Amino acid sequence: MTKPIKSLRFAGLSPEEIATQIEHDMRSAARKWRRAHPAGRAIGAAATRSAALYLKKYSELYMREDTAETKATHSGWMMLMQAWFTSTLDHKGSEDKP
Repeated sequence: MTKPIKSLRFAGLSPEEIATQIEHDMRSAARKWRRAHPAGRAIGAAATRSAALYLKKYSELYMREDTAETKATHSGWMMLMQAWFTSTLDHKGSEDKP
């Protein structure tokens, strides 16, 4: 069973709107990271760190009554958020190439 989301950031949003907001946040974090790290090394580590910090801040996104369900939901969000982060940087990197 899903607990209600208490965060004001997601208050009143549908699940689809929440996912869209998180995708926007992760892509924004990726662009900020790219500006701070123009050499672009350790993208995977940056994606993992960004996703982990985001989920730590908004733990209500994945907390469930069942421990196995919590782990599965957390893992799903992590993979999705890492994909959004890295795909943003991959897209930006491909623009630099002829």
